[in-house]
Amino acid sequence: MEEKASNRSIFYSIENAIKEYRKMAQKRINAVVKDITIDQAMLLFQLSKKPRFTKSEMANFVYKDHASITRIIRLMEKAGYITTVQDKEDKRKAYLVITQFGSEVLQKIAPIINENRSIGLKGLSKEQVEQTQVVLDLIANNSQNIKKP
Repeated sequence: MEEKASNRSIFYSIENAIKEYRKMAQKRINAVVKDITIDQAMLLFQLSKKPRFTKSEMANFVYKDHASITRIIRLMEKAGYITTVQDKEDKRKAYLVITQFGSEVLQKIAPIINENRSIGLKGLSKEQVEQTQVVLDLIANNSQNIKKP
């Protein structure tokens, strides 16, 4: 039985929107570059904007735990998309750096990533997008700042 939208939790709608967007985005990215995940594509896209991310910074950005981001990074290094470079001054720090091959892949998928975002936001005004961002940020902040029972 189909549940009416008015009876669903907002969290169900958020989760459903994310799930459907990710399916669409993954399908469109894989039409251009096989065997790259949407998370890997997002990581490449971010590395193109900020060339030196630490593993921790990237984990926070893509909302992944330490084990998940380590696995993603390992697979991306194996595929030749990125490399890890030690900080020259502080050997405890390492940065993720996009490779030439990763840059070439990104050139192929960057237009698709931008189109995906446009498809996902189709029919929404700038004000609706801004208000949605405010609402989602408020939900996230409310959830982060709750005291333990």
